Amino acid sequence: MPQYISDIPELSTTELNYIEDNLRVFYSENRYGPNPQLSFIFGHHGLYATDADFLGHEGISWLPGLADWGIGGTELQNKFRNWQVSSYTVILILKKNFFDSSAVQLSTGTLLDGQYRIVAVDNNGVSTTVTSIDRWPVVMITSPVDKHLGSANPYAFVVPRTKTNPIRALIFNDPQYCSIDFVSFAVDDAEIGAMQRVSDNPADRIYNVWEGFWGTTNVSGEHKVDVSVKCSDQPAPITNAITVDVEEALDLISLPNGREAFSYPPSVFPNASANTSIINPIGVGSVAAGGNMFSLRLFLSQFSGPVDIYGAFRSSNDPRHC
Repeated sequence: MPQYISDIPELSTTELNYIEDNLRVFYSENRYGPNPQLSFIFGHHGLYATDADFLGHEGISWLPGLADWGIGGTELQNKFRNWQVSSYTVILILKKNFFDSSAVQLSTGTLLDGQYRIVAVDNNGVSTTVTSIDRWPVVMITSPVDKHLGSANPYAFVVPRTKTNPIRALIFNDPQYCSIDFVSFAVDDAEIGAMQRVSDNPADRIYNVWEGFWGTTNVSGEHKVDVSVKCSDQPAPITNAITVDVEEALDLISLPNGREAFSYPPSVFPNASANTSIINPIGVGSVAAGGNMFSLRLFLSQFSGPVDIYGAFRSSNDPRHC
């Protein structure tokens, strides 16, 4: 669908009509047999290779001639062959780099008759769901990313400990099957709150993105996140569930000068001593350690104008500041 590639992450009526028209042609020509198994891949910002420039900007590419199989995609590069086509089966292989052994394979050959898979790719995140024809609505959580996509998702990220973590889902609906009453999300089977349709896009777009916010300041470890859609004419809600990891808790300690600091547990700073602390942090998103190199991500949404950031490293026997 190269003529319809767009930088706006929703599908337009033109794009949807293009897909529907081609599906009708496939059906009329019996091109893929009486019960085709389909995967729809919508890519807005593709996957970035983590340590190999030769893969190009995206870790999802396509083989020459795949258009003959009715397969298309956006922002795809012809540098890394990770599509395989055999016996009308498409296998999508997700890798962080060419030598990554933790690749995830999504194969339409595993689907039952009447099922299809949707895969969404955006900003280094991969989401997928399997549903059945005439089962509406279709719900797919896109943020956060499921850590158990397949056996292990190489692009899953740890959810930061913040007051407003966005929970986002794509909801595709056919009004003749479902009149949506409300959309909500739950964590570990406990409902957290309602979700609202995101409508800050041009008026000619179809608003399929829904959003809610999850406060994780007092949460850590592994959790299940569900998004549920309740239809007025259906007795049971339609749900989609993922598993995520939240950053480990930070222990508040006191320093001799009276200032407060957050002390990181060994699992976060595996190479740091027990006395390593970050002084007066204004926000922490993610922390990485490698030898004596530490990094953290600060959220500065509460500030405006120039901001001075002061970082310090302190150990029990060699106080140093930078």
